[in-house]
Amino acid sequence: MAALTCFLLFASIKIKGDTAKKIIAFCVPLSVAVFFIHANPFIEQWFKSIQFSDFIGGNTLKYLLVVPVLSLIVFVCCIVCDYLKNKLFEIMKINRLIDRISMFLDRQLIL
Repeated sequence: MAALTCFLLFASIKIKGDTAKKIIAFCVPLSVAVFFIHANPFIEQWFKSIQFSDFIGGNTLKYLLVVPVLSLIVFVCCIVCDYLKNKLFEIMKINRLIDRISMFLDRQLIL
């Protein structure tokens, strides 16, 4: 839910200035990866194992502060992971291989 909210936030922001536009253009495509990374069953199990109630202690104010900050941390971590994955794919030229396989499959399916 937080990933979708952040995606919609970044996708709908209209800001003047080249720097802000570059930041948003960088974050929007990567934000889709947030869902795929943190919805991964292993990551999801890890999140469920964390005892937030011990940290928050039933304090509503702490809860109101922790949830948005934690969502932002997860969002940023997932963006960094996806960015690093993309760079690694570039270095290893995996994107070219994926493109060739995709084009091959397209040609096979069209026939």
